[in-house]
Amino acid sequence: MPPPSLPNSHIKDFFSHLPFFAFVLDEKDEIVFWNHSLALLLGIQENTSKDVIHKHKIICLALLKIKSLRNNTLPEKNGDISFVNDDGSKKFMTISINSCSINDQVFTVCAMSDETKRVQKENHLLKIATTDHLTGAYNRRHTISTLENEVERFRRGKTSSSLLFMDLDHFKKINDVHGHHVGDEVLKTFSEIVQKRIRSLDSFGRIGGEEFCLFLSDTDKEQAEFVAKNLLSLFQKTPISALSGTVHFTASIGISTMNEKYENVDQWLQDADKALYHAKNTGRNRACHIDDIKQESTLSSEHAREAKR
Repeated sequence: MPPPSLPNSHIKDFFSHLPFFAFVLDEKDEIVFWNHSLALLLGIQENTSKDVIHKHKIICLALLKIKSLRNNTLPEKNGDISFVNDDGSKKFMTISINSCSINDQVFTVCAMSDETKRVQKENHLLKIATTDHLTGAYNRRHTISTLENEVERFRRGKTSSSLLFMDLDHFKKINDVHGHHVGDEVLKTFSEIVQKRIRSLDSFGRIGGEEFCLFLSDTDKEQAEFVAKNLLSLFQKTPISALSGTVHFTASIGISTMNEKYENVDQWLQDADKALYHAKNTGRNRACHIDDIKQESTLSSEHAREAKR
């Protein structure tokens, strides 16, 4: 027995002239009707086989979303889907569903609208609001917000994460000798090196001037030190070409790993900052962890007490 189709030609006419992409499912979730707008979107004819339509990427995603919307207890049955086109561009769509009964047959009416331009605009505005325009790193406000969330996450789950506070060495001299435009290139190159080598769950931000903060999620002391040493090596191996000559740059890094004593972001940053200045004061172009500095200080104090005896 063939699947039922919409029984009323007036209803078909109504759906055909809707300004959005629409299709109708029967009780077996088989498509019994689709409008002209959807046919254009899918690149099909209006008399195309239903089996072909069911295999289309957009329809497959829509059907999965429809199943989840039906299980949703909220009164509004709306959701979002996204996919990548053949040309590599990303498309965003919203989908809404409603049930209706026609001649004792229950149908699901599905309507989709293209929200790509709206989402792209929102993403663009979000990037402007959260990103440093020169380096592409997150700005200070977003970085601090990320760290605040991590402090709360640690309180709930005691996960180990580390903070790398980084500062370019002798950056003022680079600006004075080669010019601010070369200094900007150094900042951009420095940022590109870091951003190419971090994971999606990490976060890299510019705190101000030549100071940057790298948050490494689920990363303990040893792992953070390994990342820092690799970055220091890459900085040294990546000179900048300028009219005034080749510009080499290095950085110093202070590391602090989240633990129970940090009650807020300020305390976490302060320890990373102390470790950074220790790296600066002991030769630059190196990474120091706050725990090692405190251990050295404790040992020095013990040796001093022993000498007095």
